[in-house]
Amino acid sequence: DQYSQSELGEFREGKTKELVYLEGMPGGHDHVAVYMNITLYELGCKEVSLDIQDRHGRFDIDQYSQSELGEFREGKTKELVYLEGMPGGHDHVAVYMNITLYELGCKEVSLDIQDRHGRFDIDQYSQSEFHKTSTKSGGCNFEGNIYVRHMLGNFHFTPRGQHLNNKTITHSIHALRFGDHMAWEFEDYPMSTDSLAHEEKSTSEGRTHDYLVKLVKTEVVDEDDGEVLHPFQYTYTHRDFVAHHKGKPLPPRIYFRLQFSPLTMKFMVYHQDTWVFLTRHLAIFGGTFAVLKMCFSGAHVAHDTIKGGKFM
Repeated sequence: DQYSQSELGEFREGKTKELVYLEGMPGGHDHVAVYMNITLYELGCKEVSLDIQDRHGRFDIDQYSQSELGEFREGKTKELVYLEGMPGGHDHVAVYMNITLYELGCKEVSLDIQDRHGRFDIDQYSQSEFHKTSTKSGGCNFEGNIYVRHMLGNFHFTPRGQHLNNKTITHSIHALRFGDHMAWEFEDYPMSTDSLAHEEKSTSEGRTHDYLVKLVKTEVVDEDDGEVLHPFQYTYTHRDFVAHHKGKPLPPRIYFRLQFSPLTMKFMVYHQDTWVFLTRHLAIFGGTFAVLKMCFSGAHVAHDTIKGGKFM
């Protein structure tokens, strides 16, 4: 009850439970896989053992097998990158943006999506979901959904043409969200799902804007109706600089560099049962009326006693 102003407010708005957990790891729900490649030079394999111990001093004996240890020793690895329940495929995350560039027209700038290996995802946004609109001042507004890979990568705005090297890439970020959109917010747990909203940047000519965005997957579960949402919360840092290649200045760009955390923050929303709420508060009301009746009866008896002159 420490997170609500009253039990009536808790009954009306529901109660939120926060969980932070790490999912999708081999080894079970309460274990984390640890990869090692360590060489002991003066001890043979029969002369040394590997022990695992928790904070209570208990040993976990069978938390690694010869086959897994052999795979680790031989360097066999398998990487799985996926995100369940997100539009755009299992390995993509939906990004909604509403960004205006004030000094570059829609034909003078392009939006590119790039993964950590430098590969470009050309067709990860469609004309039906993403729109470019020219502004009255000659700029361009980008609004809609694109899809980025759930891995290190970036998406960036790049001017097209050498004559644009000295342009000032002034811009406003009206909205930038990742994953599902939440139309409501928790009063007790403010969520940072649109941290860059209303951000405006204007610098000198030729300077590139670089946003480092760190994202945490969030799962919001409503236990009453079964609705599940997967927004992403994020924080960011910003810097601006003049980029060069082989001693020559490059056109100014706007980079959004993405880093995904393996952690998942889970919010569980549940509402108090109606009968429990009524029973608890009817008992309070009944007790209140009983006390008031007792006080009224005592006052009435005292009044009759004083009126009868028994204390005179």
